[in-house]
Amino acid sequence: MICRWLTDFFLKENIFHPHHFGFLPFRSCESLQMVFFNILLKARSNKEYIIAASLDISSAYDSVWPDGVVYKALQIGLSGHTARWIHEFLTNRTLQVRWSGKLSASFTSNRGVPQGCCIFRTFSVYLHDLFEIIPPGVTCLIYADDIFIICSDPSLQNVKTKLQITIQKIQI
Repeated sequence: MICRWLTDFFLKENIFHPHHFGFLPFRSCESLQMVFFNILLKARSNKEYIIAASLDISSAYDSVWPDGVVYKALQIGLSGHTARWIHEFLTNRTLQVRWSGKLSASFTSNRGVPQGCCIFRTFSVYLHDLFEIIPPGVTCLIYADDIFIICSDPSLQNVKTKLQITIQKIQI
């Protein structure tokens, strides 16, 4: 129920950039591949150099800071009640691991988002601002925690320079 409500809210409020894929209707991995392929074909038909970089946020699911998610949720217009529910869901979770039929001792987690959980969509909100720092002439595609930076230009040196500047901006 909360998944559907969050998805409806994100779509109604037009939260996600058109190049943000994953966990949303009609924005599958295949959709991202089609956009990437079209960029590639356009550069090829214009006889441009093209370089793409693939970036992965290590331990993305495990490193989500609940207070940061709440801050971003409030920033995009989620109500205080919804933001508080998300915070409570993400904090003080009791976890156990089952391995080879044995159950580990319980432990409490105050970080991360359960992988595969619909609340991971709130992680996508973390990446929302990334599109704002991408310079002109560079395309950014995001699928879950995977970021693809694509740049094309008739000059190979311009492509390299734009890509380096973009990656430096992302690292900050």
